Amino acid sequence: MKIDKNALKKVMISNYEHIITELKEELATKKGSSDLDENDTLDPEDYSTQTVSNVMVDLLQEQIAKTKKDLERIQQIDFSPKEEANVGAIVTTDMFNFFLGVATVPFLYEHKQIVGVSVSAPIFVNIKGKKVGDTFTFSGHLYTIHSIQ
Repeated sequence: MKIDKNALKKVMISNYEHIITELKEELATKKGSSDLDENDTLDPEDYSTQTVSNVMVDLLQEQIAKTKKDLERIQQIDFSPKEEANVGAIVTTDMFNFFLGVATVPFLYEHKQIVGVSVSAPIFVNIKGKKVGDTFTFSGHLYTIHSIQ
């Protein structure tokens, strides 16, 4: 079964936009809790809580920046049909369906479980350049490629 890669791209973009929105909402909440009113009487525990909240704010800002970069990568990837495993390809194996180019958590699309693989992921080196019928191993598992789109 062929996957509509243009529709898949739209779904992936939408997923990343949703994640960014959720992270921004969480950031706004954390920023509000990290602000202390200097006119209030404060005890040391207030400052401790503020420090933890500030660390969370910094982590959320980093997460938002990383997610935005991943979104930009998705938008730039060529989703045209592929004949070998490379960036923009969907590689269907006997165990998983991989989208090559950007890391994603596994997600369901057209009744198929798809996982995104970053070009910096160790498995990418094992898949890259393979064609239908080829095999590769990763983490002790042997995968057979059934289709590449």
